[in-house]
Amino acid sequence: MEKKKKILKKSDFGHFFVKNVPSKSNLAKYYKSKYFNINPRYFKKSKDYEEKYFEYTSKIRFEFLKSNLINKSKPTLLDIGVGTGRFLFYTKNYVRKSVGIDYSVDQISYKFGKKTKLIGLNPVEFLKSNNLKFDIITLNNVVEHSDNVNELFDLLSKKVSKKTLILICLPNDFSTLQKYLFKNKFVKSKYWIAYPDHLQYFNSENFVKFLIDRKFKIVDAIGDYPVETLLLNSHFNYTNKKLNIGKSVHELRCNFIKFIYENSNMANIIEFFRSCYKLKIGRNNYFIIKK
Repeated sequence: MEKKKKILKKSDFGHFFVKNVPSKSNLAKYYKSKYFNINPRYFKKSKDYEEKYFEYTSKIRFEFLKSNLINKSKPTLLDIGVGTGRFLFYTKNYVRKSVGIDYSVDQISYKFGKKTKLIGLNPVEFLKSNNLKFDIITLNNVVEHSDNVNELFDLLSKKVSKKTLILICLPNDFSTLQKYLFKNKFVKSKYWIAYPDHLQYFNSENFVKFLIDRKFKIVDAIGDYPVETLLLNSHFNYTNKKLNIGKSVHELRCNFIKFIYENSNMANIIEFFRSCYKLKIGRNNYFIIKK
């Protein structure tokens, strides 16, 4: 993709978005080369502690959803932006049937049975041409990549049933903690800006305003592991490449999730992450919404 200076603009809701979005063809080429063709992280075997992290975080998200379902029988699931397929894989035994959509599914190495269908298609085009008769719809780290977030949520609003629960996972960007870190010089840059991968920058406050404007009801919300609190001490500043501690910080996060998953009950785990959301310290936020 040709280098282009990003221009961030603030919306009426307070979130930032890239005003001069690359063309759809350039974005398609960029994502194909980075995420669906040559990115080795889609193919290499994860370390044991990493795979447990992926498994346990997937199951925590599913239990978070399940706790808000009225009908407790096995639900149907649509995963928009299936990516590596991990979420579908680790929740496949808890659903009646599941469908995963992404621009490509060739990058998925997990094996699925007959209850799971994988479709390689532009997710927006899928939304336009299909009825969304699912109990649960998940968008795990999809919204921040959207070049037209209004179109995405308009489609969801038009297509989903009032009984459907939608799980939105997205980064907590320009958060209270991030602004504090930058203002007080714990970090030297706004490291959370990830152009051109991320085009939308929501946080725990302005995404709520956006959802209300789009006529969605917020059922529940949680955060995730508050990894950015480590940046309050210079020795743990993983944004400083000279320290070379990024992998160690990731391992810490993985081992923390493994510990609480194996030594706590699910209700307490979800309540912990609900507190992370309320304190605005989670790196990502997870919103359950409905029409």
